[in-house]
Amino acid sequence: MNTRTPRTSGPYRTLPAITMVAALALALSVRCADYGGEQGFLGFANLPAALLLEVATPETASPSPVESITQVTSTTVTGTTTLLTIPDVDLTRSFVICNQTSNFSNPVNVVTCQLTATNTVTLSTNATSGQIMSVSVVEFGSGAAVQRGSVTLTAGNATLDETLTTVDLTRSFVFAQTKMNSNNFSLDQRRMITPELVNATTLRFTRAATGTDIDIEWQVVELDAASVQSGAARLPAGPAAATVTPTANQ
Repeated sequence: MNTRTPRTSGPYRTLPAITMVAALALALSVRCADYGGEQGFLGFANLPAALLLEVATPETASPSPVESITQVTSTTVTGTTTLLTIPDVDLTRSFVICNQTSNFSNPVNVVTCQLTATNTVTLSTNATSGQIMSVSVVEFGSGAAVQRGSVTLTAGNATLDETLTTVDLTRSFVFAQTKMNSNNFSLDQRRMITPELVNATTLRFTRAATGTDIDIEWQVVELDAASVQSGAARLPAGPAAATVTPTANQ
C-alpha cells in the first residue's frame, strides 16, 4: 500500500496510510459502540438515520485499506462558492466530510461540500458572510467505490429519487448535506432530509415539509470491508428518546 508524505506547508495536511478503523474515526468523529474480538462496530452519530458499520480491526487485514486522509483544519468561506485545492485523489475511491462553525443560525448560512475534481473540494452556500469550515477527505487504496451527485429537491416535492450504479446494500452507506436560500429560522423541516438506499439502484431523499427548493450534495460509499446495518425511528412531540434496533441491509 502506497503512503503519502505528510505535507508541512499549505492550508492542508495529508496523513500517511492508516487502518480503516482509525481513518473513519478520525474523519467522521464517530463514537465506538462496541470494540472487541475480531471485529469492531462504529456508530455514526452524525447521520440522520441510525447506521452501524462493521469493519476490520487494526489486528486484521482490511480489504479496503486507506490510502490517505487530507485534512483542512480551518478555511473561511467568504462567498457563495469557495474552491479548496487538495492533493490529487481518486474520485472513485474517495469521499469528503465537512464541519461548519458559524455565528449565524439562519438556513441561508449553511455550507455544503463536494469533491468536484481530483484536487478540488467545492464549498457552497447561499450567504456571503464568512463561515469557518473544516474538511477531511478520505481516499481508499482499493476495495471502495464512491458515487456522488448534486441535485435540487424542488419546492413542491417531499421526495426525490436518484438512480445509482448498482451497489451492495450490505456494504454501502450514504452521506448527504443540504442548503436552502432562506433567512426564515422556522423552516428546518423543509431543509432537513433523510437519505435512504431503498434498493440497489435507488437513493431516496425525504423531507417532512415542502414549500422551498433545497440543494442536496450526496455521496454513496461502498466498502468491501464493511457490513452495514441501518434503521429508523420516529420521535414523538416534546422531549423524548427513541431506541433503534438496526437490521442488516439486504
